[in-house]
Amino acid sequence: MVFVYTIVSKLLTSRMLADETCPVCGKKGSLQLSLFMRYIEVFWLPMFGLGRTTEVHCTECGHVVKDSNAGAFARKNYPQSIADAIKNLRATHKRTTWQLIYPWSFWFVFAALMGAILIGAKISSKKQLGDVAEVKEILSDPQPGDVYKSTWMSGDAAGQPIAQLVKVVRISGDTMVVVVSNKGFDLMQNPYDIKQWNKISDSDFDSKEYKLYLSDFKAGAIYFEYGNEENGNHKTNKGNVLGNGNMNLDFDVMERK
Repeated sequence: MVFVYTIVSKLLTSRMLADETCPVCGKKGSLQLSLFMRYIEVFWLPMFGLGRTTEVHCTECGHVVKDSNAGAFARKNYPQSIADAIKNLRATHKRTTWQLIYPWSFWFVFAALMGAILIGAKISSKKQLGDVAEVKEILSDPQPGDVYKSTWMSGDAAGQPIAQLVKVVRISGDTMVVVVSNKGFDLMQNPYDIKQWNKISDSDFDSKEYKLYLSDFKAGAIYFEYGNEENGNHKTNKGNVLGNGNMNLDFDVMERK
């Protein structure tokens, strides 16, 4: 990966050195002292601050007395009075908050963005936990009229479960009587896609009733049918509420009217 970067020098302030004379053209008061902040810019984004640097040049002839790009240990070819002026300017110039932040602005933005992502993830995580807890609480107390998005053993020749709506008709003792929707879809068509469920009407249920164990449903949102002639008088697992109430989905797994 190739990164294109540029070292930028941004002017902070400047002043004329009234008592200094240009060593080339001999003009007095023509030397200008400038203070810059330097930083690395990557794809127009300021990323790394490189501190402050100074430059002294003649406004008449253009001679550079001190180069802003010269290294810290470069030989000083100017008098002590200019060195003192540079030291004084660096000490007295107060940078604005923006000037302090700008050379590192990418990292401030990056930190703020990461913080927002982490906070959002934390809030989302809390919300998800709340949603799951709420669903589990509701499923632990089924009511007549509840409709659940479920997996259901359809009883076809293949004996494969399909996605169907299951509606609670009545509850008596440890018996929960339900009916299932006339339409369903193959679980291979992604049961976690709300578009599939929206194709099934929650008002179109078969008249056949199934007697299930209420206690098993409360314990795990699982449908266990009482023994009868069809299942060989054996307790039979008919399926479960989608996710058993343990998953946070983008849609409600149940409807309570």
